[in-house]
Amino acid sequence: MKFILLFSLIAFSLSLKTSKTDPSYENAHEIYNFFKEKGWSLNAICGMLGNMHWESDGLQPDINEMGGGGYGLVQWTPGTNLKTWAEERGLDYSTVNTQCQRIQWELENGQQYIKKKCSYKNFKEFSQSNDSVETLTECFMREYERPAESTAHLKERKEYANLWYNHLSNNSPLIFTYQVKMSDGTLSEEIENDNSFAGTVGKEITDIAIKVNRGKVEYQVHVIGENDWLPKVSGYDWNDSNNGYAGKGKVIDMVRITHSEMKPYYRVSKVNSDYYDWQYGDLVDKNKNYDGYAGAKGVKIDRLQIVPCKPKDVTNLKLLGDDEFKCIYAYSSKLNYNLLLLFLIIALI
Repeated sequence: MKFILLFSLIAFSLSLKTSKTDPSYENAHEIYNFFKEKGWSLNAICGMLGNMHWESDGLQPDINEMGGGGYGLVQWTPGTNLKTWAEERGLDYSTVNTQCQRIQWELENGQQYIKKKCSYKNFKEFSQSNDSVETLTECFMREYERPAESTAHLKERKEYANLWYNHLSNNSPLIFTYQVKMSDGTLSEEIENDNSFAGTVGKEITDIAIKVNRGKVEYQVHVIGENDWLPKVSGYDWNDSNNGYAGKGKVIDMVRITHSEMKPYYRVSKVNSDYYDWQYGDLVDKNKNYDGYAGAKGVKIDRLQIVPCKPKDVTNLKLLGDDEFKCIYAYSSKLNYNLLLLFLIIALI
């Protein structure tokens, strides 16, 4: 039995190294990279990709609508809407890049996207949303594509969107960007993951703001001297006191952070002292020093660090739960796959 499982693991490890050569995968990555640079969220890109996949029969840019006048990735109708625009700018209308440029131009100039049934006030707000991929797929269909209900095929569009989300999310690292406000009213630097820390040694933290490049983050803080935690927030805007940051200008002692895809690892430090143990989302497990939050009641903090995933003991998988095992897989994009295989073998011995 172990031999069969070992053989399966070897095959699995090798499969991780394979890359897709289908043109649709190349096109999906080109589309993703283009719109990521423009500030779109992964969820919004995938919602659009699900629609593109259905409209263009597999992300084909140079394709005419069968029995109609549509053309391209999103089947501009008539096709001259795209072709004339591209020719005026000296661009090849049949390429993925040109069609991406056209969509971004539409976003910036209030074209094509018409608000009707969805909550986003305009195309730009849609593009930056971290709502579910399925919600964004439906909104792109209803506000941008606007097909007849009888031929919409929303179910298929959502299936394609989820396919691209699963593919792209495994190929793009999860990034936490965060910043803290200190008791003197100053803001720390913006930090990405654990390449440094947010805060200043010796200055108490009063508020924090966190955002992610995909999925949804929720976080909350506890103010010294108060009984209850402050409400959870998910935004990142120092001008939004309701959902843009956690805190109310008073010194805090504890922080709790969760994410829709995987539990983040995070920690805080006592003022002018050492860090507490790494915490794992809101998980409570006293055997592993997981308290469900970082910090200690009544103790001021001055630094915050966050990483998408940081297993406490990557060499001993027997000590890790299911979520932490997934954490290793997700975090292992920087690891050698043979090393990952070795860890798996060790776990079987």
